[in-house]
Amino acid sequence: MDRKFNSDEQWYISPLLELRAIREDLLGSRENAEDTIDRKIRNAEEKTEKEQETEMWMESMMTEENVTEEEALEAIEEVGNLDMFLGPSDLHVRKLEEMKGDPDFLKKSVLHTHEHVAKRTEQIKQSRQRKSQYVTSLKYDKYLLNGGENTAFYRPQCSLTEKCDDDIVIVVDVITAYNRQLESAELRSSRLLKPQTKFLLRGDTLLWDLRQRLHCISDTIFPLENGKELEGADLAQTTASKFPSSFIFIHDTFYVDSAHPNADDISFPIRQFMQQRKIFDTVEPQVMEGVRIVDLNLRLGQPYVFQHSGNCEHLLIFHDLRLLHETDPQGIEKYPFVLFDRGSERKCDFCKKGHVEFVVERHELLPNTYTYFCRPCFQEYNYVHGMKTHSFNAWPYTETQKAENNGWPFDMPEDDN
Repeated sequence: MDRKFNSDEQWYISPLLELRAIREDLLGSRENAEDTIDRKIRNAEEKTEKEQETEMWMESMMTEENVTEEEALEAIEEVGNLDMFLGPSDLHVRKLEEMKGDPDFLKKSVLHTHEHVAKRTEQIKQSRQRKSQYVTSLKYDKYLLNGGENTAFYRPQCSLTEKCDDDIVIVVDVITAYNRQLESAELRSSRLLKPQTKFLLRGDTLLWDLRQRLHCISDTIFPLENGKELEGADLAQTTASKFPSSFIFIHDTFYVDSAHPNADDISFPIRQFMQQRKIFDTVEPQVMEGVRIVDLNLRLGQPYVFQHSGNCEHLLIFHDLRLLHETDPQGIEKYPFVLFDRGSERKCDFCKKGHVEFVVERHELLPNTYTYFCRPCFQEYNYVHGMKTHSFNAWPYTETQKAENNGWPFDMPEDDN
C-alpha cells in the first residue's frame, strides 16, 4: 500500500517503523539521558549557584556560530545585571487584563504570532461559529478527561520514585465507517475522517484485544420478522453472528481473526486482487492471535483498515508513539485504554426524549426514508391492540456502549463439547 499511497512523499506519514526496534532505541536513549542528568547533578553539587548559572549560559551561547568566549561572558554579564530591569517603564503599572486586551500593543508588535492573534480576533468577532471551530479543532480536544476512569489520566499512576514498566504506548484512531459510495468531493475532503473511538495501546497489548474493543453498530443489525417486531430479538440472526470473520490490515500484512469457529479468511479475495495489480506491494496473511502491538511494522499517520460483519470497513490511524510514562495507566489489563468514544446514542425522532430502539424503513405514512423510534413511540404509532397497522420494515437499534456493557456480540463462543 505504500506505493499506492506514495507514502514517502506525504508530509503527514512517517517512515516505516519497526516498533520493537523503536522501543529498544527509546529505552536506550532514556537510560543514557538519566545517566547524563545524574552526572550533571553530582557535578553541580560541587559548584556554587553563580558558577552553575554561568556554565548554563555559556553552554547556550557557545551553540551560536562566531561567538567567542569573551563575547559570551560579556553577554552573560549584561543579562545578569538587574539594573536594566529597574529603570522607568510603563509596563509595571499596567494590569494583566489591560495588556491582554490592548489592540495597539498588537499593532505595534513585530512578532508574526501577534499578527495572527489580531487577525483571528477579528475573525472570531464576525462569527461565533468560527470561534467554536477553533475550540474543537485542537488535536487533543476529544480526550475524555472528565468522566469515569479517565479522570485519573495524566496524573501520576505510580510513585515518582518507582520506575514504570519499560514499554511504549501509541494512540490509534478508529474512524467512523461510511458504508456507501462516497462522492468525488467527499473523497477529497477530510471532513468525514471523524474518529469514532481513540485508544491508548501499550506495546505488549495483544492485537486481538484491540479487535475485541472495536465495537460497531453494524454488528447488531438484523431484520425483524413482519408483524413480530415487538417480540424478543433472536441474537443468532445478527450480522456479528452470521458473519464473524474479520481482519486488520497493517502495512503489508492481513491479520486475520480466526477465534470464532465459523470464521473464514475474508482477506483471500482481496489478496488475490492485489496480486493481479502491479501497483500493490506483496502482502501476506497472518493469524491475529498472539500478535502484540510491538510486533507490528507500521507508519504513523497512514490509514490502515479494519473490516468486519461482511463489508463494514473502518480506517485505523496510529500516531503519538512514545515511552510509557508515570502518568499513564500502569496495568496491562487496563489496555486498550479508551481516550475518546463518540458512541451511537440517539434520541427518538418523535418524542425527542427516549433512546432509540427501532429504525423504521419505507414507512407508508412517513416522509423520511429512515425514522428512529423509541419503544413507546414505536408501539403507539404503529400498533393498535398489538396489531400492526401500517406497512414498513423495522430494524433494531442497539447503542454500541450498551452492547459493550452486555458483553455481546463480542464474547468468545462457548464450546459445544
